[in-house]
Amino acid sequence: MSTGNKQYKYANANGNITVSVNPGAILGSVVINKLGATGNTLTIYDDTSAVTANIIAVIDTTRSGIGGGLDYNVVMSRGIFMVMATGTAADITITYQ
Repeated sequence: MSTGNKQYKYANANGNITVSVNPGAILGSVVINKLGATGNTLTIYDDTSAVTANIIAVIDTTRSGIGGGLDYNVVMSRGIFMVMATGTAADITITYQ
């Protein structure tokens, strides 16, 4: 897997987050800069939309034990799409190639 320069996507509001529409995109990490509240979650999909069959992870952004980021470093076959939902949104940065 490539270790070259990564791109990033920043989000701090609930809603859909299109990170990459490219098949073969590499999801690097998800960094939670500021925790969400009241049940906030971030769902990661290996797709270009929210397709339940292609969920990679559902992250509880309210948990203080995930500071510093979650490393994935996985190749996505369809693209990278995320949905942040419920409660107060977290402040996140996603790295990818």
